Amino acid sequence: MATIAEMEQHKAALQQVVELGDMALRLFSNHDFNRLIMQEFCVKEAARYVQSSCDPALGANERADSLALAQASGHLKRWMSVTTQMSHQARADIADVDEQLEYMRSEEV
Repeated sequence: MATIAEMEQHKAALQQVVELGDMALRLFSNHDFNRLIMQEFCVKEAARYVQSSCDPALGANERADSLALAQASGHLKRWMSVTTQMSHQARADIADVDEQLEYMRSEEV
């Protein structure tokens, strides 16, 4: 069984996950971020890089670089999504940790 100190450390780690998720949500609500990163980079530039990745006029290294750049936008979108999902779960887990801490503290008395 975990100690109170370990549970408090776990709660602090969960709070950091929530903080990251909150930052991601703030970015998603920012018009400039959505236009520049999510639309221009993740959609338009990614499509251009995908097309370049199969251009026979480019060398193998340039095609591979184009594919990697196209995939970068997908990785970013996935990471942002996972970060917000983890934040939602961490928020729920904090409530459980708080309950457990309350119980553990009451048992100490």
